[in-house]
Amino acid sequence: MILVFKKSNLYILAISVFLSAMTVNMVHKADILPASAVPVSSKVIVIDAGHGASDGGAVGISGVSEKELNLKIALRLQKILEQTGATVVLTRADDNPIAGSKREDMRLRKSFKETSDADIFVSIHMNKFPEQKYSGAQVFYSNDEKSKLLGESIQAEMKRLLNPDNNRSAKVAEKSIFLLKSSQVPSVIVECGFLSNPGEEQLLRQDDYQDKIAWSVYSGIIKYFDTQSTDR
Repeated sequence: MILVFKKSNLYILAISVFLSAMTVNMVHKADILPASAVPVSSKVIVIDAGHGASDGGAVGISGVSEKELNLKIALRLQKILEQTGATVVLTRADDNPIAGSKREDMRLRKSFKETSDADIFVSIHMNKFPEQKYSGAQVFYSNDEKSKLLGESIQAEMKRLLNPDNNRSAKVAEKSIFLLKSSQVPSVIVECGFLSNPGEEQLLRQDDYQDKIAWSVYSGIIKYFDTQSTDR
């Protein structure tokens, strides 16, 4: 990570913020944060919990629905970001429908980032594949340089903090992914893991692991804004 801030001062400030804001069971996670956590204080971040209502998304081996896990992680990420000064816009905060049709639902989700003056857009999802052997979080990004940097930053932190054995790389999204098409806002989809893998699905259902995912994504967001600040 490239930093141009005085780490000692920012570290003291960041830790003070975390210790006063976080609940007791979250304080021990402060050691995974970069020292310059304060840059998010001026940022507007849209978090999209994929699927919802009648659209459950993928279904895990245990029967858990993707929409449920997406929302839990999105709300955890919202809490961390807001406690460190960011403004968070959620595309959904519960399981109520966003719109009457799938087409309108997707259009409205995409419009959030265009109408909220967002700095970045992060959509939370789960992966699934017919074969059970595949595992690991992976980030997909819009086809532009800032989205690529955001995607690679989150991917790197998820590998570092969540699963060092995950050799997946962030990839540019296919043109068919509507949420990431022609975006003026740096945008990514975070596939947090495979519901088709028995071991990973079990982890994805655990509160502690969901916390780790949220903190990993947050750390990647910080890394992205750190890099942006050094390029100015």
